[in-house]
Amino acid sequence: RIWLFDVGRAAASSALVALHRRAAMAIVVCRSEHESLVQVPSRVAALRAGGTLTGVVVVGRPQFGRADLQSFFGSHFTWIVPADAGLVEASRRVWSDKRVRRSQLWRSALNIADDVDDATRARSMAPPVTVDHDAEVRRVG
Repeated sequence: RIWLFDVGRAAASSALVALHRRAAMAIVVCRSEHESLVQVPSRVAALRAGGTLTGVVVVGRPQFGRADLQSFFGSHFTWIVPADAGLVEASRRVWSDKRVRRSQLWRSALNIADDVDDATRARSMAPPVTVDHDAEVRRVG
């Protein structure tokens, strides 16, 4: 199962830290404007420090490509999705109107869901990794 929690701007001192530690992946959502993008790297770094896979969903049309944004954010995954004022209405119609399932918005949602599923499944199946004091990485098991 995949559980999604909107924790807003949870800080390191938040009671939600335990949730982040157990999460298979944390996703930060931001707008495509420069003011929003520049805040993301520090949030991603804080999440990665806890060992969590990270993804960033950029909503809108950023001036930069996905690979450049991912490198800037330091995230494991980055997705760019269209801004859509009709999102709530589209989500209500998704099961009754097949046209909604052909939209870019729906395809973006499926792409994110597939990536999250693949990443979390691979992570849950991987043997644990230990690091010795000489920074040598070896698989256990």
